[in-house]
Amino acid sequence: MKRLDFGSLVKAAPWLLIGVGIVLRVNQYVFNRSLWLDEAMLALNIIARPLAGLLQPLEFDQGAPLGFLVVEKLAIEVFGNSEYALRLFPLAAGLAALFLFNQVARDFVEPRAALIALALFAVLDPLVYYASEAKQYSSDIAIVLLVYWLALSAERRGLPARWLLAFAVAAAIAVWFSHPAIFVVTGIGVTWFAARATRRDSGAVKRLAVTYIFVLASFGVSYLVSLATLSSNQTLLDDWRGFFMPFPPISSADVQWPINTFFEIFNDPAGLTLSGLAAFLFLVGGAALMAEDRIKFWLLLAPVAITLFASALHKYPFGGRLIMFMVPSLLLLIAQGAARLSSKTSNLSPVVGIAVILLLFYHPATSAARHLVRPQTAEEIKPVLRYVEQRRAYEDVVYVYYSAQYAFRYYIGNVRFEGCALSSALDGGRDRLPSSNLTLPNYAPTFNLGERCVIGVKSRKDASKYLDDLARLRGAARVWVLFSHVYDWGEIDEEQFYLDYLDRIGTRRDAFSRPGASVYLYDLSGGSK
Repeated sequence: MKRLDFGSLVKAAPWLLIGVGIVLRVNQYVFNRSLWLDEAMLALNIIARPLAGLLQPLEFDQGAPLGFLVVEKLAIEVFGNSEYALRLFPLAAGLAALFLFNQVARDFVEPRAALIALALFAVLDPLVYYASEAKQYSSDIAIVLLVYWLALSAERRGLPARWLLAFAVAAAIAVWFSHPAIFVVTGIGVTWFAARATRRDSGAVKRLAVTYIFVLASFGVSYLVSLATLSSNQTLLDDWRGFFMPFPPISSADVQWPINTFFEIFNDPAGLTLSGLAAFLFLVGGAALMAEDRIKFWLLLAPVAITLFASALHKYPFGGRLIMFMVPSLLLLIAQGAARLSSKTSNLSPVVGIAVILLLFYHPATSAARHLVRPQTAEEIKPVLRYVEQRRAYEDVVYVYYSAQYAFRYYIGNVRFEGCALSSALDGGRDRLPSSNLTLPNYAPTFNLGERCVIGVKSRKDASKYLDDLARLRGAARVWVLFSHVYDWGEIDEEQFYLDYLDRIGTRRDAFSRPGASVYLYDLSGGSK
């Protein structure tokens, strides 16, 4: 029997891990979960508009890079308006990112750390999930990794003109496909300029100046074309206000913000449940890399500092899925810290390093295994619609909770939703759907709505308007009330608020729910109880 070749196994390990990452991402994609609120909003924009219309500000306070929107539009033109088509580019980016991260990790950190980092990158829930979401976060990561790979290749060769040209072209294109790419490109440039200026390498400084004039010119055009209006969108600024770094800090909460945010980013967006352990290893890895190679250290962390600066100016939120592009950098330093800690404690006790690595991987690995059987989901409105479709009589009324309307419109195949009355002008008309003659995927083709459909009012600051809205349904013998993406992080849980009132004025006849979505059938014909 042939002996196991340990060296061959080590060489094969990255490809095995990449294979695991591919299986997890494809499995999540094939599961084909329902579009959730943000995906549905973006999908309605992409489907409803001609290609040239994507140059205009998007409806529903949506924002996405122009390059991403164009690719998405081309995908649905070729493959149809299905979720699979909308998520095809994010999946391709997620798969490409596995190969790119493997290469970048090998260039940035020691071999053992590179393997740890790749294993985390392959299995972490957010990275798997966003590889099949019809938003730009997966492609953000792939584009940033491509930029890093080119930057490291140029750095390793001493920044020759040929490699700087390749970097310049890639970076100039990247800012059209990824909003945060500019932070990474700028961070790389600041690091390069500082290092070459310190060495008095005037030739490299001149080459860099030419490179960045080209890149910044491309970004300037991109900003004028699509980013200027997005960066001044007050609704988005309000939604993300908790993710802007307070500056100058004027309260104890402002002072605590950087500390709380530092620990939080390891949980969200990185997906590491033991955020304290991850933060500790990050600091150990950062100190180790700083001591060994300052340029690599700043190539990873200068973009983080620049993003924080943009956050302080209220130009880019520092938190959640909008900083997914930082996850590769976080993982590299965490893995470097884990490898270094294992090495330093090996003489004392090899168990320490092994225990730390096992703790680091326990939740990500078990969660990945669980989601291989039961993929992640957000707002499963498709089975809820199917339930209503199978039981709805022609005379039934369908009342759609305001946040559910976007996925509802997508799945019933009517972008303009003729025959479904708006109960009020949502937010002063801001949420009007764009006109279009295009058809959406007819998920529920027998849904003949007629005039028996109502889109609910949005009134988070005055809940009494919800009661007035629902009161108009009195007298109807059968009313289906559909919910998804329920607002429950304010003073009230709006779904429960609705149900309490409906239970008072009518009788609940049926109910059905799936994660993030639900529907209730009420008899409101008898008046007050």
